Amino acid sequence: MNSTLKILGLGRCAVGLLRKRTLNIRESNFTPNQKIQFDHHYILNPFSCIQSNISDVAKQALAHNQCTPTLPDQLHCLDRIEEYQVCAIEIFPPSKLYLHKAYKIFACFESFTKELQKNGFTPVTHNYPEHANHLDPEVYIRNLANLIKSIKERNKSISIVLLNGELLYDQAGKQLSSPLLHKIMDKVKNRGLQFFEDITLLDINDNLLELSKKHRGFFETEFPLLYIRHQPDLQPIEVARDCKHASPTLRQDFAFSFYNFLTELGYSLPKSGKYIQAKESLPYDYRHRADEFLTNHNKKNKIKDNHLEFLFQDSRKLSQYVEYVLSTQNIEGHLNLKKYIIGQSFFNGKGQDLVSYLYHIRTLSAYLFTTKHPLLPSLCLIGMGVLALPKATHEQYLTYVLLWLKNICLAAKEIIIFNNIFSAQSFIDLLEELKEKDYLHNHEIIRQLITLEETCI
Repeated sequence: MNSTLKILGLGRCAVGLLRKRTLNIRESNFTPNQKIQFDHHYILNPFSCIQSNISDVAKQALAHNQCTPTLPDQLHCLDRIEEYQVCAIEIFPPSKLYLHKAYKIFACFESFTKELQKNGFTPVTHNYPEHANHLDPEVYIRNLANLIKSIKERNKSISIVLLNGELLYDQAGKQLSSPLLHKIMDKVKNRGLQFFEDITLLDINDNLLELSKKHRGFFETEFPLLYIRHQPDLQPIEVARDCKHASPTLRQDFAFSFYNFLTELGYSLPKSGKYIQAKESLPYDYRHRADEFLTNHNKKNKIKDNHLEFLFQDSRKLSQYVEYVLSTQNIEGHLNLKKYIIGQSFFNGKGQDLVSYLYHIRTLSAYLFTTKHPLLPSLCLIGMGVLALPKATHEQYLTYVLLWLKNICLAAKEIIIFNNIFSAQSFIDLLEELKEKDYLHNHEIIRQLITLEETCI
């Protein structure tokens, strides 16, 4: 009978994607001598992870809740740590905290979900002492170290690897991602010997650096998605790169690093084979990459009328196209994008991959925010198309709908201000339609968007 290598992953998207691709690597090779079981749990606030004040009563109360088992499983996951041989912990800036109404249990999530609410959690107020401490990188590192110590005390033979799945710098060396993550990463790297013993660090930035050296992947090819970055009051800052969504190529390469880490530990696993499928080497110079990409695609556009539509069905290629057009001021590229935006104003949602389309909206909004092209009616018609989708669709794709309506409105406001548009009826109509969707008004971002009419009209 084959033995099983059991891995516990603590973290968010990076761990989930790592799990999926690690298991895919295993399946794509010969039948292994040792099976892999990779359990994934979103990590709770370290305060609750390292303290033994989570009573069995609290766990049972949540476990008997009829909601999905995610939260109860999280509370139990460290109780069975002795069953695992490997623990992978994602490094990430602490998210918002939520406190259980009846028990002293903290949950750490990006947003207040229905699941959290049904399980008895409530948002932590800003004056709660743990809230400020949790945002302190020193406290975060100490709690991470204590979490690791607690795991090691219960399972002395377990191997622990820390993961960072976010981009930290762009091609010019400018800091990306949150300042808090940079502080945390600096402390992990510079003070690792002080806080951690026998810990491996896997950083996706190292994988990107290696791909760049081999001319096989660069910042704009592995993290192409763009968005409008803003302050909490919706004051725009800049168009930035989405450093939370790496390309499939880079994610696969990151998974191979983890897989090889497992083999180096001595586990009898099948060889991972080639790191990634061979692909053409890219020009090292950024301008050369941009010119080559635009030349190839613009040439195809001339030959085949529907290539523009085909190219832009891929949201990553669209973002890459937009960045190259903006950075080189390619005239033909600008004409293509204007034509595409006008064409998208007739969107009705039928027969569309809505997730890809909604990513398109974010990219096109970033493009118009940057160029200030007076395509306000077309942009607002795109927004009207989103609002015209059925309520059930809005609820199914709620996160996307909220974010992309925000991007449309931010771009619209920028176009109005820059072009001194005094009668922006299309934007007024969009906001009026948004006011009619009262089921969306529970979300703060929608309430903020509705007030934009007062600030720019």
